[in-house]
Amino acid sequence: MSALCLTCIILLVFMGFSIPSAVEPNKNAETVGPEPDVSMILVSTLDGRLRALDVATGKEKWEMQEDPVIRAPSTVTQGFTFLPNPQDGSLYSLKEGVLRKLPFSIPQVVGASPVRGNDGVFYAGSKKDVWIGIDPISGEKIETLSSASYHRVCPANGVHTVFIGRREYRVTMFDPTNRTRSWNTTFVDYSTHLQPEDSSYPLRHLVSSSSGDVLAIHEKTGSLLWQTDVGHPVVAMYLLRSNGLHKLGFTPVGRETMEGIVEKSMADKTIWAEVLSAAVSPAAKTGFYPALYVGESVHGLFASHAFVDERTRTFAPRYLGPNLIEGPTPIAMPASERPLPPRREAVDIDVNTIIHKTEDGEFLVLGYHVPPQLNLASSYPH
Repeated sequence: MSALCLTCIILLVFMGFSIPSAVEPNKNAETVGPEPDVSMILVSTLDGRLRALDVATGKEKWEMQEDPVIRAPSTVTQGFTFLPNPQDGSLYSLKEGVLRKLPFSIPQVVGASPVRGNDGVFYAGSKKDVWIGIDPISGEKIETLSSASYHRVCPANGVHTVFIGRREYRVTMFDPTNRTRSWNTTFVDYSTHLQPEDSSYPLRHLVSSSSGDVLAIHEKTGSLLWQTDVGHPVVAMYLLRSNGLHKLGFTPVGRETMEGIVEKSMADKTIWAEVLSAAVSPAAKTGFYPALYVGESVHGLFASHAFVDERTRTFAPRYLGPNLIEGPTPIAMPASERPLPPRREAVDIDVNTIIHKTEDGEFLVLGYHVPPQLNLASSYPH
C-alpha cells in the first residue's frame, strides 16, 4: 500500500468515516463522507455514458463511460429474431415482419433461468452486480465493489462518495428446432433499488426516442426552462442528491413530435400538460399516442417506448392487418392491405425500400410502429 493511500485511510479513521463493506446490503445509492450541496440530474444514455446535468441550466458537469446499456445482434434471422428495450429490459419477437411483445423481461428471464418456454425455446441467463463509487462533484470513479474484485483509487481528504448499484443481465435463447442457433443480449440497469421520487422536484422532462434531445419544463408555470443534446437516446434519468440517487421520471417522444411541441409551446404552454397526461394515462383523449420505436445503434437493434402525434409516420407492417388503435396519421402500409374504409390516412410504401436487413426472407422496418400485441405463445411456466 502506498504512503499516500495509507495517509488517506488514517485521516478517514480520525475523522470518523468508515469504508463501506461490499457484503452489506444497502440502497442503490449510498453516500459516504461529508455531504456537499449536491443536486443534479444523472442521465443514462444508450451508449453507456452517465452524464451529470445541472438542474437549473441543463449544462453538462461531467460524464462517465460505462458499458453500453444494451448489446444485441444487428442481423435479422427468419423465425428467431428478438429486440430488447433499453428502457426497461422488455423483449419483442419478430417473425415474418410482425413484432410481438413477449410476456416477460430480461430480468425476469434471468430470475427464472434456466427455463424452457411453452414454445420450446431454451433460456439461460446470469447477472453480475457491481457497486460504483463516484465523486458527485467531479464524476471521478473512486472505487468499484463486486463479488469478484475490489478496486479503490485513494481519494483526497473530504471527498464525498456516492455509491451507485449497477446490475448487468445476460440472456441466451436457443432455437428449439436448431439448438446451434442462438440469440444473445446484455442489459445494464441502475434502477434496481433506487430511492423514491422526490415530490418536491419542480421539473418534468421530455426526451427524444431517436436522438439525444432532452427538455426541462417547469411543472407549475409550463415554461420551457432548457433544452440540451446528450448525443444518444436517453434510457433512464435519476436525480442525484446529497443523500443519494432518486428515481426521476421522463417521457420519451418522437423527434418530430418533440419539435412540434416546442413550436406550439411558444403560443400555448398547456401543450406540456397534454403530453404529460398522455404519458400518465395513454387512454386519455389527447393528441398523443403510444408507439414503439425500432432503431439500431452500433451495439445492435433495439425497441423502445415513445409517444407520437399526427406529424409522425407510424408503420404497420402488412402482416399486422388493420390498425389496432386509434392513433396518429399517416399509417404506412401497402395499399392492398389497407382496411376498408381506412380508420386514418394511409401512405403508400415500398416494403423493399424500408427493410432493415434480411436473412432467409425475414425483414424489419425501422421507425415507429403501433404497439405490438402480446405474444402469449412464448410464455414459460412459473
